[in-house]
Amino acid sequence: MMFFKDIQFGQASAELESSYYPELLVDGFLDPWDLIDKAIKSPKFLFLGYKGSGKSAFGEHLRLKSESSHELFVTHTFLSDFPYANFSKIVTGDAEPESRFPSAWSWILTLYLLDSLSTDSGAKSSNDNDFITSLNALKSVGLLPADSIKQTVIASSKPKFKAKLPPLLQIDLDMNNKKITDLQFLHIIEHLKKLVFRFRSKSHHLIVIDGLDDILLHKDVQFQSLAALILEVSRLNAQLHKNKVKAKIIVLCRTELYERLPGPNKNKTRQDLSVELDWYHNPSKPYSSKLLHLVNLRAQLSDPSIQDVFLKFFPRRLHDGPLLTFLLHHTRHTPRDFIQLLVHIQECCSRKKIEDSNILAGIRQYSSKYFLPEIKDELVGYMRIEETEAILKCLSSIKKPVFTIQEVSKHMDSSFDFKGKSIIQILDTLFQCSAIGNVKQNGEGRSFFSFKYRNRHSNFKPEEDIFIHRGLWKGMNLTWT
Repeated sequence: MMFFKDIQFGQASAELESSYYPELLVDGFLDPWDLIDKAIKSPKFLFLGYKGSGKSAFGEHLRLKSESSHELFVTHTFLSDFPYANFSKIVTGDAEPESRFPSAWSWILTLYLLDSLSTDSGAKSSNDNDFITSLNALKSVGLLPADSIKQTVIASSKPKFKAKLPPLLQIDLDMNNKKITDLQFLHIIEHLKKLVFRFRSKSHHLIVIDGLDDILLHKDVQFQSLAALILEVSRLNAQLHKNKVKAKIIVLCRTELYERLPGPNKNKTRQDLSVELDWYHNPSKPYSSKLLHLVNLRAQLSDPSIQDVFLKFFPRRLHDGPLLTFLLHHTRHTPRDFIQLLVHIQECCSRKKIEDSNILAGIRQYSSKYFLPEIKDELVGYMRIEETEAILKCLSSIKKPVFTIQEVSKHMDSSFDFKGKSIIQILDTLFQCSAIGNVKQNGEGRSFFSFKYRNRHSNFKPEEDIFIHRGLWKGMNLTWT
């Protein structure tokens, strides 16, 4: 008999999960949006979702699927330690970043495509002399294999390697000064892109770019380069499709980061070329939630006889309300939040019947050990660590989960320097990551809550009461209401 405590629901990190429990990302992967089909067959390349929504899990799922398939090649790469200073040096000159950065991305992405295509031994182009010559040339200057985007960018930013490429690639350029101009470098990029565009294979090649938000420096160069990445991916994918090349570049991006990027055509890209991983479902009807389906799918890998985790192991009600609704209120309706909540409840259970006290102890542990640190991590790049600690200390000192902006001002440490940020700006940042929401009552005394995770179009309203997310209550020593 399988006990609830022994079910393997998964890890907070998709990369760790793929190493230790790959079956959870293969057979336990729920795909309510047909992500795989859209990634391979549709024009959509931009996969958006809030932190913990399963973007990296999707990337790892594709990579794991490719390991058992002869017709799918997947490269899952990360920008977590992306060297923006070196990136700016790939294409030099006096032109604005808006014109230089797309060309630099074109170079990087073309290298990654060539690297993936070179592993396809069944392709017709594997015997193409120009293709083989170019691959050998790129290997000889250390640009292939593309171990990481960081190493590729650093190598590409060194001026010496560019001068070696034309003779190695058998490109006829005017090399009197032995220094490659930007125009000549663009000619090299176009030469390599033509090799990609005439590549033919029965297999599909996917380059999955992840980790755009791992290090947010909040500097213009970062936002400009990421905006250029999405622009160039859109262009390259269109060219690959036009040339009937079975290759595509996928970008996994946090929703709120995408909304902050510069550019006049973001909504057009979002409408035509993106898919949003939105798990939110009205908690008053929890049995229709996709999160419940995901948890049951994973539980069945531990014990196929389990049809419903909550009907089998849990009490139906808690605190005079439906248990599932109560649990979902402590999450932002993301797989990571919900799975980690269950994992912490598991740690507070024995191999006996689950009692209310076990659930409440698990929620307390989840709040202090997972949810509060997760919120702090999400604020990195948007607020300094000192600012995050100061505002959370302020909200904790109010000692209640519902308060006004005037109460925040009263408890704010006047000696702390928020670098010119207003209270409204600070609270708006907390609202963007759903640490807080707004609440108001109608004439009948019913409360209406507004959170970013429920509606991405919602905005912070300083004139309304402020509500701290329930997942933070125990971690911030606030009382139940």
